[in-house]
Amino acid sequence: MGLASRAYSLMNQASRPIALVLDLDQTLVDTRPLKKWRDSRMWKEACAGVPTCDPIAGLDRFRSVMRYYRVAIVTNTPSTYAQTVLRHFDIPYNVLIGYHDVQARKPHPEPIQLALQELDVHAAAAWSFGDHPHDVTSAKSAGLALTVAIGVASDFPELLRASCADRWCWDLNEAAELLERSECE
Repeated sequence: MGLASRAYSLMNQASRPIALVLDLDQTLVDTRPLKKWRDSRMWKEACAGVPTCDPIAGLDRFRSVMRYYRVAIVTNTPSTYAQTVLRHFDIPYNVLIGYHDVQARKPHPEPIQLALQELDVHAAAAWSFGDHPHDVTSAKSAGLALTVAIGVASDFPELLRASCADRWCWDLNEAAELLERSECE
């Protein structure tokens, strides 16, 4: 392989992520039915209500693509609640960073930096997916290679569009397509 071919190959490898950093609520699962309990920090009630929630459109397809990556779930909710949601919707992950795992929460980069450390992945080899401007800010501050906004269930669609995410996907079908395309480059 010539020098130009190797350089092109390395360039393309750098564009493919090794890890995914994912928000949970309104990114993977539409938990808006639990809003009153979540806002009131009534986590036992929120956990009991998880079966009333729906997956974000395309979760099955996205889940099938996720298996090729190291996955961190980074959420501003307690880990016990997040585990309940992840288990109910059968969402695989390697690392979970919740509210009590860090001093500073999103939009600060600390939760994402901790997730990358636990995944043993450099920020330049990770992509983030989230529904809130804080997800984008946190990921950009942590130096992730790509930030992807998921808009279908965002409570702040205008702010999310203005957040300077690198890519915009309406739902997880589009997010899965984005990851599939990165594998073909």
